[in-house]
Amino acid sequence: MGAWLVLAVGDDRSHGGNDGYDDEPSQHYSWDSTVPNHANMQVGDVIALWDKKALLGVSVIEEIAREQAEKDVYTCPHCGKASFKPRKTLTPEYLCFDCKAEFDTPVTRRRPVTTYRSRHDAAWTDMAGLLPGSVLRSLCDKPKSQNSLRPLQWDRLREAIEATGESTVRIVAAAHKV
Repeated sequence: MGAWLVLAVGDDRSHGGNDGYDDEPSQHYSWDSTVPNHANMQVGDVIALWDKKALLGVSVIEEIAREQAEKDVYTCPHCGKASFKPRKTLTPEYLCFDCKAEFDTPVTRRRPVTTYRSRHDAAWTDMAGLLPGSVLRSLCDKPKSQNSLRPLQWDRLREAIEATGESTVRIVAAAHKV
């Protein structure tokens, strides 16, 4: 059984290279083939969702739907990289971190992708705020990774959850059923 720490930020996104995903943390998580580790999550794996700040909840992947689609990706009009973020108060709206260009309109390209959507609602255990981001990152195989999908050490996560007084019985039972 694998375990994953996955980032679900909703509208609090800072990356400018795509439109984000339609995650509903207690029910499903979405990603595509442009995301590192995209094909590694499997049915039966533990999935811990967080929002950059803290744990949202934990469950077990019951199903992963795969489809083919086209996705808009955005790049800097000066250097062609997707290393930019929208600014909150300054104009132009975007600043590229690679070439330092400022611009209001990124270049839009359509590209084919495989989309993935986990279903994990049956064993969902809400743990909003239970563990901070610093602890969650330390439980990953590569604590300094910045990927949205990060391999996680399930035994250590379970110990950290149980140390707070919360139970992981429901999650463990669901993992053995899948």
